[in-house]
Amino acid sequence: MNNLVQSEIRYRQIVNNLPIGVYVATSDDHIVEANPAFLNMTGYASLEAVNQVGVSVLYADPADYQRLITMLQQGPVVGFETLFHRPDGQTVNISISVRQVQEPGAAPYMEGFLEDITERKRLGREVQGSLTRRSIEVQTSTEVAQEIAAAPALEELFQRVVTLIKERFDYYHAQIFRYNPTLDAVVLVTGYGEAGQKMLAAGHKLAMGRGVVGTAAATGQSILATDVAQDKDWRPNPNLPNTRGELAVPIKLRDEVLGILDVQSTQAGALTVEDQLLLEGLCGQIAIAIDNVRLFEETQRRVDELVTLNEIGREFAATLTIEETCQAVYRQVDRLFKADNFAIGAYQEGSREWVQLFEMRGGQPGEVGLRRMGRDLISFILSTRQPVLLRDVEENERFHLEQSLQSAGPTAASWMGAPLLAGGAVAGIMTIQENARARVYDEQHLVLFSTIASQAAIAFQNARLFERARRHAEETAALNELSRKLSARLDVRQVLEQVYQGVSQLLTVSSFYIGLHDAERNEVTFPINVTESVVDRQITVIPADQGLTGYIIQTGESLLIQSNVTEWLKRKDMESVGEPAQSWLGVPMMVGDQVLGVMAVQDHRRPNAYDEYDRDLL
Repeated sequence: MNNLVQSEIRYRQIVNNLPIGVYVATSDDHIVEANPAFLNMTGYASLEAVNQVGVSVLYADPADYQRLITMLQQGPVVGFETLFHRPDGQTVNISISVRQVQEPGAAPYMEGFLEDITERKRLGREVQGSLTRRSIEVQTSTEVAQEIAAAPALEELFQRVVTLIKERFDYYHAQIFRYNPTLDAVVLVTGYGEAGQKMLAAGHKLAMGRGVVGTAAATGQSILATDVAQDKDWRPNPNLPNTRGELAVPIKLRDEVLGILDVQSTQAGALTVEDQLLLEGLCGQIAIAIDNVRLFEETQRRVDELVTLNEIGREFAATLTIEETCQAVYRQVDRLFKADNFAIGAYQEGSREWVQLFEMRGGQPGEVGLRRMGRDLISFILSTRQPVLLRDVEENERFHLEQSLQSAGPTAASWMGAPLLAGGAVAGIMTIQENARARVYDEQHLVLFSTIASQAAIAFQNARLFERARRHAEETAALNELSRKLSARLDVRQVLEQVYQGVSQLLTVSSFYIGLHDAERNEVTFPINVTESVVDRQITVIPADQGLTGYIIQTGESLLIQSNVTEWLKRKDMESVGEPAQSWLGVPMMVGDQVLGVMAVQDHRRPNAYDEYDRDLL
């Protein structure tokens, strides 16, 4: 009997701590019992206050209440969405799941659950808005690339870019400046609309290092002034009286600033870092276009190569995934250059590692994966941001000696490498080599190869934006679906199984478990344990202070071990429970400050299976 009382107490504690509202009502909608979350969602201080006004008053739309009652007559209702009107005037999006219960010899009553989905609705709207904007960004980037490829001269190129950017992104104004060494100032070369024509006719120019545009030109860095009223050095232009925010982005090719793209808004705070990232990507395309035109004007000998560059830009702009972009880059490089080996690597500036995304050796796929920065040729290019041309074995060996570099393998007879630069940052590297034939490449080849690398960098950036938006949308949909299904589950086993199914959609899961902490017994039980390990499959209960699970219960903190789990345990002087994994990720399941249990995934085969993003998602 005592155990039954304790069980009842624990059950009520769990219900009272649940983030979802739980209530029991009579058939005439008189609330008999409800947990604190129910009162918090409805905005009333007590059940008496709710019953005094009546349940139907909670509904912002009385018709929703009637629809719910009608549906309930047909059977249990799951995930009925409506809007509650709180006494403080606020409205809350609510998802209701309710069923009617008829026990022998007793009056019928209703059991229900309320979930506050206001934040989910808001996130859904934000995600939809973000996806729409991302779609426009990708589409506009493609169109800009196509327009650039078709522009016969710089003047027309600039005008098309300014028009597209201003109109497609609804900026107040857009213009392009270029540096004039004679005046030591940046001079307007193209401006949008009538205001742009007036400033162009007046010879509008800005001093280097002064204001938003001048500072961007002098530093080679983007300058974002979200509220120009807060910038004491900012000076208004009478032709643009409604400017409240301004963003200037350098048009850079490697380390050379070819011009400045300047956009303005009529609202303070309207221009954001997202605008900066987008325009930096577009400026990379503009820089490539400028370089292409300059090369065309310098020599007619490269006409065929310039046409090919335009085709590459169009193909790259149409790719939406990293894999598609790698394949597209390889096809174009293989068509233009003779090479035994070709490789593309991705790099995050400041990192001590880079990733080999794609490699072809003698027409066959090579090894991909994580690489560490060191004293090799790849690391040199990533660090210096400079392309390298090595015409023969002698030049190759001399360069390694002069730069104190270590050779990563047999010395190539001809070798070229170029950094992938996007928005002034190095995002990766592209290399080709001929193993036996010397002097296959020259300076013109290096210029062309570097230009393709810059286009590839923009394509990779667009692909990452698209994949990030797609992944975020899929994760949000999966989380919403999981939340909906969980709110409809009344059985603990069903809830745990649903959690496992939800995690499996979001992460690569070879082993998954949930451990529930029993503080009184100081032990952890595993109601769900899906694993490839025969050893781990036998574990059903462990002391609450053992292993990685015990570590999380004691600390109340998430734990990510990307590799060398055994070594991590040794450093902590902890014993392993079960078969040691190659990578491990666990998070506490908490209500308030109380750790109810641990949810964990692990991979017994692969190191680095999980990262910080996965930790936050779990």
